[in-house]
Amino acid sequence: MKTEPNAGVNGWEEFLDLTDNEKLAVVQWISGQTLKYLRKWSSYSMKHHFHGEGGFYMTNGAMKGAALHCGLIPVDREVLNWHFKLSNASQLKFRQP
Repeated sequence: MKTEPNAGVNGWEEFLDLTDNEKLAVVQWISGQTLKYLRKWSSYSMKHHFHGEGGFYMTNGAMKGAALHCGLIPVDREVLNWHFKLSNASQLKFRQP
């Protein structure tokens, strides 16, 4: 299913609406994940894993923005649930949001 890349709650800009503490929490969580799992997960499944592991509810769009903030590159920005280009040499960036 295709959608506009920045449509409504699916736009990565939703990350900007999170509080500073929420941004920090999700960025730290992504940075702590192994490439093995990030290769399998879509942005949608990442948000559910984050929430289930003690995080908070967030939109798919907010998770997309957090992933971009960490340096993850989407395979196709036009699809609803992003997967990311990752190789063994991929390095996640932890930057203060």
